[in-house]
Amino acid sequence: MAAMNPPSDPSDIVAWAKSYPFGHPGESYLFRRGEKVTLEAPVAAVKGRVPVIASGSNAAPRQLARKYQAFDRGASIPVTRADLADFDSVYNAHITSYGSVPATLFPSPGTVLETFITWLDEHELAVMHGTEQPGVNYHFSELRNLRIEVEGIGNLDSAFAYISVAGCLNHDGGPVSLAEVPARARRYPARSQAEMQEVVRALTAPGAWLEPFIRENVENEGVRLERSRALAGTAHPFEHGAMRVIEVKAV
Repeated sequence: MAAMNPPSDPSDIVAWAKSYPFGHPGESYLFRRGEKVTLEAPVAAVKGRVPVIASGSNAAPRQLARKYQAFDRGASIPVTRADLADFDSVYNAHITSYGSVPATLFPSPGTVLETFITWLDEHELAVMHGTEQPGVNYHFSELRNLRIEVEGIGNLDSAFAYISVAGCLNHDGGPVSLAEVPARARRYPARSQAEMQEVVRALTAPGAWLEPFIRENVENEGVRLERSRALAGTAHPFEHGAMRVIEVKAV
């Protein structure tokens, strides 16, 4: 699946980019054929599926709807609330094709991230790979030695995640957490997407106005990639002793 097209109206482009992560759900749910419905019998619903930690927008029904809009079979994805110990959701050293500064997981001792897990079958996982560009933007990885408490499911000690290839964005000497994604005992400063857009603009295009900066990132791939490379040049690499990067093929 190719990178998704942003809205065509420039005002929508800016609004969409600044609205990442597109809403943090308040409860577990079933994403079924583009709609958020009640998740019943979660243990049975996730049986045989791959648990993938959604550190940013992949927890949001709006984003899943975009990613699976062309999925002929129709997605039916359990999305469960989960508390992940010793990690946080921080900004990736990258700008997406739709103009947002996305999330990545990052170690944060003592923090408990209030996140979600998407439970994907093999076909849904292949579609997700296509939207995450494994090996380019993210490594699809298995993380072990975790402490995850999953609502309605129980405890997990391993799961999968998309981990930034470049690392996390470095601002004022360290990572920056996503203010829109809640966490307890946070170690890193938190900023909203709108605030982080201003930070990235100042780092990569000082003197530019914010809305033209965002539009240019969406409309000019060369400029966006150049700015992403500048962010990656000072990024903090992801380090976790029990991580296995998995070679994957997208659809």
